[in-house]
Amino acid sequence: MVTDMLIGGFTSRSSATICYLLLALLCTTPESVSAQSANGAKATESPAKPIEVQWLTGSQRRTQLRRTIRTSWSDISLAEVIGQIATTQKVNLFLDRRVDKNREIHIPSFNGSVFAALHQVLDQSDLHGVWINDVFYIGSLEQVARLIVTREQITGAFRELPEPVRRKWLVGKQYDWARLTCPDDLMKREFPELNAATLPHDLWPAWSGPEMTRLDLLLLIANGFDLEPSLGPSADEAIILAPKSAWKLDQPFEISISLPRDKEINQREILETIKQQFPEAVVRTNDRDWTVTATAEQLVLISGAIDRILFSTGESSIGNPNSQKVISLKTQASIGGVLSTVAKNLNVELQFDPELRPIFEERIDVDVSRVTYEVLIKKAIEGTGLTFELTKTTLVIKRKLP
Repeated sequence: MVTDMLIGGFTSRSSATICYLLLALLCTTPESVSAQSANGAKATESPAKPIEVQWLTGSQRRTQLRRTIRTSWSDISLAEVIGQIATTQKVNLFLDRRVDKNREIHIPSFNGSVFAALHQVLDQSDLHGVWINDVFYIGSLEQVARLIVTREQITGAFRELPEPVRRKWLVGKQYDWARLTCPDDLMKREFPELNAATLPHDLWPAWSGPEMTRLDLLLLIANGFDLEPSLGPSADEAIILAPKSAWKLDQPFEISISLPRDKEINQREILETIKQQFPEAVVRTNDRDWTVTATAEQLVLISGAIDRILFSTGESSIGNPNSQKVISLKTQASIGGVLSTVAKNLNVELQFDPELRPIFEERIDVDVSRVTYEVLIKKAIEGTGLTFELTKTTLVIKRKLP
């Protein structure tokens, strides 16, 4: 499993489906990602060759994802938004071939981190994502869960192979392909030793990625065709592709997690978040190397929850598309009263520890005009030592951890 922690040592429609792995259509400045060109026209075709992007990796990528951007998207497809975020922020994003690339995205105003913007797009599309080193794989909950579990399983089994064979599959390289590449031809080119059945016919847009192992590239491609790499019968046939395993999302698995070592991380906050949101999950820690046992579905959600902490710039409103709606309010009220109003307007449940009630009873003056609900929440709890998390169903108020 991979969150921006490294998880795991590592998902068709008709055969004529066009796969959008990465559609880099419009380029704008990182500070303000616009949805359309100046005359309102939208690009409709991906480039013949991959756009040359110096993809950020490691700590540089993590720093970029925490940067604040101001943007809006309206009447624009999911593929175009993903392409914009990827090329302007230099963060590689990989759309599962079965994702509806034409789904319309509508976010009238956004001001927050790059990662929060990406997750608001995913939430609006009912999609999830997971990091495969420096590539962010995007798909449905089941598609992402299968990639997490498959990567964990093949990585563990890989240790049984002789060192020369492992080295062949774990060598790092940058990969790319031109527009209208057929995945079956791509598989034969990059994995000639695989005795794989012919893949369904697809025509893919141009794509390039950061350095990755051959095994990770195979996982990214195979997952889109419901195929899973596994150990073969011999060193000459070390890896084979098989149809997806018949496990279900409610089946438990154990995966390994390595938290990044380039940033001061509040491990207590991560553990408390997992404990509160996923009480049935079992976490064992050894410094920054963890193991997590949970259902496949929970592993996807845990991955997202940890990423939100790693890439947060403070308070979090990831997961509630209404958090960027604007409101004007002038009142004298208690902090709890203001927060209750916000929760009611957003149709979410206000949750807090009873020991915070004295703070909630403090009265404040609020006078704001056309600010987002996120800004209003921050204004209400300013100077109290509290923070918040806003999801699709809850507004959770809690103390900031030391």
